[in-house]
Amino acid sequence: MRPGPRGRRGQSLVELALALPVLLWLACGLLDLGRAYYFAILVTDSARDGARMLSTNTGGYGPGAAAGCAAVKAATTNASSSPTCPTTTTSPGAGALLVGISCPDSDACVGSASTSEHNQPVTVDVYYGFRVITPLIAQLVPSGVITLHGRAVMNASW
Repeated sequence: MRPGPRGRRGQSLVELALALPVLLWLACGLLDLGRAYYFAILVTDSARDGARMLSTNTGGYGPGAAAGCAAVKAATTNASSSPTCPTTTTSPGAGALLVGISCPDSDACVGSASTSEHNQPVTVDVYYGFRVITPLIAQLVPSGVITLHGRAVMNASW
């Protein structure tokens, strides 16, 4: 004899109880993956914005490191309200944003079109401490933070 509808309802409930935690964990992992992708794009774009600003020519001189920092800060308002710029550190804490600037004239980024710094590479590195929110995945990552890194290199027009 087959079990009636009552027995099947209990079976479905047991199957749901077994499958639901795995499905929730996978959904949270996908959410983390989407967040990480968003911040990786943000970090890369902000490095590009900073390098573009630093490579511009203002009357034969570069705009200066402060202008590059301002460009990166404007591009990363969704990630951090107070990025550290410029810095030499490459290990940000959770939610922290670090910006490293390297210019051919001792990192002042003002140079001159008549000096040897003309048409040399300007490098901007942006580091973001991404915190993983999915519990099991966060335990696999040291301190639950993944460092996302974006780098842009452009030749200075000054």
